[in-house]
Amino acid sequence: MENITAMVYNRFSHADVIEPLAENEKECLEEIRCILTKYDKLDRFGITLLHKHFELFNDEILIETTDEETRQQIIQPMKKSDLDLIDGSILETSWALKNSETLVVCQRSCVKQDHGHYSGVHVKTF
Repeated sequence: MENITAMVYNRFSHADVIEPLAENEKECLEEIRCILTKYDKLDRFGITLLHKHFELFNDEILIETTDEETRQQIIQPMKKSDLDLIDGSILETSWALKNSETLVVCQRSCVKQDHGHYSGVHVKTF
């Protein structure tokens, strides 16, 4: 699976113009809950609102890092070419679905280090 491309990400609406969850959308979420229950995946997958706060360049992906001591999560763009500079592995955490394909690409990834949680990792964008 490849990381989400800027072309797909940049099509998301900006967070400032997205409406809150509407009453008529709750039925859709209930059906998704039923499907996740059917496959015993209710504790593995959830739903996220697809949106953006800025444009993503063609050579970037979004990386999420966590600092457990300060209880902060940071999502920031990183150049794809700098991925091999990370001392750790990547866990894909968010996907965008598409009508013609099961999964289009990963939207966001977490950095994992020391065979544990994504602790104390702050990735620099070079």
